[in-house]
Amino acid sequence: MVVTHDHAVATQVRRTVAIRDGRTASEVRRTARTDADGNTVPTTAGPPLTA
Repeated sequence: MVVTHDHAVATQVRRTVAIRDGRTASEVRRTARTDADGNTVPTTAGPPLTA
């Protein structure tokens, strides 16, 4: 687990959970997929959580 306010650090992890006023405000799960040419394509999966 990493706790940070640095957006550059947050983009390097698979899952980001934002907390606002002590509650979960949003969640982003990142995955990587492979395209037809074999290149890795980053994607974002899952809808954000709502409080």
